[in-house]
Amino acid sequence: MAGKWSDRESGYLTVINADANRAAGAPVLYQDPYRKQVLAKSMPLLRDISNKITAKMVEGLDRSEVVVLTLGLTEVWRHNDTGKCFARPPGLGYGGEDKATFHCSTFAENYDNVRAIIDIILERAPSKYIVISVSPVRLQKTYAGIDVSNANWESKSTLRAVAGQVCREYGDRVTYFPSYEMAMLDLGASIGLGDVFEEDVVHVRPDFVKKVIGAFRESYSA
Repeated sequence: MAGKWSDRESGYLTVINADANRAAGAPVLYQDPYRKQVLAKSMPLLRDISNKITAKMVEGLDRSEVVVLTLGLTEVWRHNDTGKCFARPPGLGYGGEDKATFHCSTFAENYDNVRAIIDIILERAPSKYIVISVSPVRLQKTYAGIDVSNANWESKSTLRAVAGQVCREYGDRVTYFPSYEMAMLDLGASIGLGDVFEEDVVHVRPDFVKKVIGAFRESYSA
């Protein structure tokens, strides 16, 4: 939220000799690691781009009646200098390989973070309704040193428990939509079969996405 994070720029990265440099034809790029693939050829330009993204997000929030928060995964990379979390793991064709440390976030940490997000939204707009969901999209890889399937189940289970606890505490201002359950309870989905996932067994098929969206509209239409 605008005005809530005054030192964002202290975590910006300098990117050299990465895929992004070669794609942009620039020996040096600057990256906002807290957002996906936001890079620029100068620090002032990066600052301007990031500020515009923030402004658009605030504008969208102010114009909305309902805010949907989708919880994705518990594996994060913390900036070594700021303690804030990267939007994506370091590297991946960009920068930050030596600037972040892997962390498996806990129930308590995610619970506190989700509550903080909700409180910020309701402080700005007390009339908003908030819907929480858990993404059925699976982890493609894990940095936790265990089987990726086990890491995925642990991650999703933690976030589902957080969502349930938060919804109970905020009453009718915050509700849960079971998009995750719709996917996983479909016959065979839990082991990568059925009609839910693409052949990569990670992403949800477009026709199933339409099914979920249809159920959402039916559930929340006036």
